[in-house]
Amino acid sequence: MAKKPDPPKKAPAPAAEAAAPPAAPAARRKSKLLLPLLVLLLLSATVAGAWHGGLRNHSAFAFEPKHATAHADGKHKAQSFVPLDPFTVNLQDADRERFLQLGIVLEANDNETADAVKRKLPIIRSGILLLLSSKRSVDLQGADAKQKLAAEIIARARVPLESAAPDKGIEQVHFSQFIIQ
Repeated sequence: MAKKPDPPKKAPAPAAEAAAPPAAPAARRKSKLLLPLLVLLLLSATVAGAWHGGLRNHSAFAFEPKHATAHADGKHKAQSFVPLDPFTVNLQDADRERFLQLGIVLEANDNETADAVKRKLPIIRSGILLLLSSKRSVDLQGADAKQKLAAEIIARARVPLESAAPDKGIEQVHFSQFIIQ
């Protein structure tokens, strides 16, 4: 039997060798960018999901942490908190221009009242805004003045709810921000 001649071995082309080394760093760059891009994508998806879930549940308008409150009769009652958007008003100081930035959270004694507050929110905000814009900076200084303001805000907030009784309606006003400049 005759032996077949081996095919001639070809030397690699110089162009192929030149192209191989730059391809490896490009692949490394892509792999280095892959992890941050995946993290960014995951973060974006999480934020979008939280935002969408908040709108669907209307939790953008109120958070309702419920805790049991003991009463004299031994019954427990759930409370709801309704945060209002911050208020910024000009104060009535005669000597110079001053303004008040105020964050308020209304504490309702039940979920029905919290829902009523949400339905009547534009009327409640308007009443509170008129009250705040009638104040001077000296009217708001000190703990007693802030407690008096809280009582006035409660009274204004109860008017559109048609519930002036303290056992039904808004129990407290909590300040989350109080800045006079």
